[in-house]
Amino acid sequence: SENEFLRNNIKLVLSRASKHYCSNVSDKKELIAAGALGLLIALDRFDMSRNLQFSTYAVWCIDNEISKYQVEEQPEHL
Repeated sequence: SENEFLRNNIKLVLSRASKHYCSNVSDKKELIAAGALGLLIALDRFDMSRNLQFSTYAVWCIDNEISKYQVEEQPEHL
């Protein structure tokens, strides 16, 4: 099922969130949440007909969502 698949791949999210974590991000949990959203997007959009492993595509989606979160959370410079 989808839930089992997500549980089996959550380590990928934790790994990527740890790589993106820095002290100016308020909460690592928020990075994990953004990464989990990326994993869901990867699951929804993955095309098995392309010659690509799921984990390769998932890392891209996870990193993309974490990066978007970080940009949105940066304070604007005046």
